[in-house]
Amino acid sequence: MGYQVTKMRKVASILKAKGIKVTEVGGWTTRGRSSFDPRAVVCHWTVSKKSSTSLLVNGRKGKKPVPGPLCNFEVLPGSDGVKLIAAGKANHAGHALARFTNSVSFGIEAAGPPISAEEFKVYHALVAAICRVYDIPVRHGVRDHHEVATRPRGRKVDISGKVKGLTLSSDHNMNVFRNKVAKLLRTPDEPRPPRPDGKMWYPGLRKIGMHGAASGPGAFIAIIQRRLNAWKVANPPLSVDGDFGDKTRDAVVAFQKKRRIAPANGEVGARVWYALQDKPK
Repeated sequence: MGYQVTKMRKVASILKAKGIKVTEVGGWTTRGRSSFDPRAVVCHWTVSKKSSTSLLVNGRKGKKPVPGPLCNFEVLPGSDGVKLIAAGKANHAGHALARFTNSVSFGIEAAGPPISAEEFKVYHALVAAICRVYDIPVRHGVRDHHEVATRPRGRKVDISGKVKGLTLSSDHNMNVFRNKVAKLLRTPDEPRPPRPDGKMWYPGLRKIGMHGAASGPGAFIAIIQRRLNAWKVANPPLSVDGDFGDKTRDAVVAFQKKRRIAPANGEVGARVWYALQDKPK
């Protein structure tokens, strides 16, 4: 709990690595209240097509004044990126569901309505970065103001509600929004370091192409067939065709018996995979 300077800078670093401009607004590190423990994200728009930094920092005046800051992050129009507005608790959600009140949620404002496609790309990247740094589940921890406002219900339309006279793009649908954020959080598996013994890592039955007792072509089956031929457990030698058929399965059973690997069931588990890569005896 407290000012989120370090972690918000981590969010900024992720965005910068993606080529997104990030600007720190003067005083942001101590702006807002320190009673802040963010575990969710609430998405808003500013009701302006231009940057509203001054308003977001200083708050709204008039008959119903709201003191600033009004958000933690601002998504800027065009290619201007993101601004860090406040590292503390901001006045953005108003009367909201308990899991999305100001004390426990980041507020993000973007120029709109409507929010442009270019802005949405930055919006998605920002929310994904927040979810990554704070370990926030997208499905349960990301909402817009329309979804969380409780008094009066339906008063807030940003960003998924209906706006008179405007046709909003599918990006304004929060299910579409969350799906795009979730997709950004999926990263390809990092390559594993080489094994000390120089053997290929066991890829698993599914990657081999063996699904339980079923058979089918797979990229690793040709490797298995070559190793079975090296061990001379099939007579005549197997055709290296990448098809795990009956002859290949019988050769695996013969190899399992030869190396005393139980059960001799014809499946290439981890023990069989690594044993196949041994020097034939």
